[in-house]
Amino acid sequence: MPSRFTLHSQLIMLIKMLETRRGTEDGRIVKQYTAGEKYEVRDYLALAFFAAGCAVPIKKNIKE
Repeated sequence: MPSRFTLHSQLIMLIKMLETRRGTEDGRIVKQYTAGEKYEVRDYLALAFFAAGCAVPIKKNIKE
C-alpha cells in the first residue's frame, strides 16, 4: 500500500531563486537552493517557492 506522503508529480519547471532556501523534491533529501541560481525542480516544489515569494518561473525560449 502506498504511503499517503508519496510524491507523484513528474512535471518539471525551470525557476530562478530570489532568496536562498531549502527544499525537498522527494520528501527525504533536503537541498539548498541558492539565490540567483536557476534550477529545474518538480512543479510542487516550484509552486511552494513561488507562494513564499522566494523564486520566479523562467520561460524557456523554444526555437523551431
